Amino acid sequence: MSDETTNDIGLPEPLEDLPEGGYERQEKAPRDSFSPWHRPRKQYVREKQWTRAVAEILAGRDSADRLKYLGLPGIDLLDLRHLLKTVCEPTDRGLEFIGFDTAAGTAGPDATELNVSETELKAHHLVHLTSGIRPDDLRHVARKNTTAWRAVRTLAPVDVVNLDLTDNFYTDAPAASLSYPNALRELLALQVANPNPWVLLVTTKVDRGTASPAADEVVALLNGKLDECDSLGERLAEVCDEPFDLSCFPTCSPKDFRILTLVAMLQWIYSLTMVNTTVKSRPKVTSCFYYTSFTTGGAIDMASLVIRFDRQGIVLKDPLRKEEVDGNPAADVCAALERYIDRVAGGRDIDGVVREDVNLRERLIQDAADLLVAARYDREAYMKWAETQAS
Repeated sequence: MSDETTNDIGLPEPLEDLPEGGYERQEKAPRDSFSPWHRPRKQYVREKQWTRAVAEILAGRDSADRLKYLGLPGIDLLDLRHLLKTVCEPTDRGLEFIGFDTAAGTAGPDATELNVSETELKAHHLVHLTSGIRPDDLRHVARKNTTAWRAVRTLAPVDVVNLDLTDNFYTDAPAASLSYPNALRELLALQVANPNPWVLLVTTKVDRGTASPAADEVVALLNGKLDECDSLGERLAEVCDEPFDLSCFPTCSPKDFRILTLVAMLQWIYSLTMVNTTVKSRPKVTSCFYYTSFTTGGAIDMASLVIRFDRQGIVLKDPLRKEEVDGNPAADVCAALERYIDRVAGGRDIDGVVREDVNLRERLIQDAADLLVAARYDREAYMKWAETQAS
């Protein structure tokens, strides 16, 4: 027989031996399992590349303008938490975002963590309520009129596009309609409407083992510029192990493969935003970092780039003026390629940077711990784990 009694409307009365305040909700134990993107060197990327780049494009902008962001933030939304803390809160600037994560459409533990993270962020007074994570693969943006493409069109233009990939930008077959290059092409088309400076952040594998033949095709386009740009071959020979020859590309060194595929990708982006469009935005690589995924015996196989876009002014042609005035700024592909070669070849190995500076490493671990605790991770467990990591 139950010890409960009922009140006048038939509902059970509280048991007398319950603690004051009723039942206590069971708190979930802090998380203590960590992933490669929790390493201290990723915090270095967030601070030295992402925060700096975003702060620069927002300099001088009215703080009433929201920071508009599109990317692959992961189930913990760490990049969004970081930008909210370092860029938005100091200036009281709002944040509006769209994230893509296929886990959002599942019922597993990753979906649960993602839902909690999204709820936490949307409860922040600076986060716009239309923000959210879509249960889509970003590559669906490559196809017009998909729900993913329409969602991006509604938000666009944005200030930040973050392609924080764990695989290769050229992982898909050349003929694949849904691919990262095709998705980026559509994103760039939507970004044409942006009158303000904006940044594209690209993290990608840069090793031959993860690249499809699409990488060979884009490097073939770079090869086509050798005759057009007199000093291109000479400049490549200075930074590569061997002079650039398309017939040798399939067997070139890992370093050369990395340089050639990244420069070719940048050439392709330049052609889309400066050559094959009426409204031009000049892409400039402002930062290039390298590191290892530790799946290649410690060899460099990851790149992290910041590409800033600045709208180019248009001079209208006046029929009353005798002199000929070009309506658009000239696209100097050769000069742009040389700048890209210099930046890519001079990219820093941040594993070495973090490993060799003890004070920097300790600060990065503390900063990453703060970020992870906000995402319900156990600080002590993280500190122990981070100390075992090479960088």
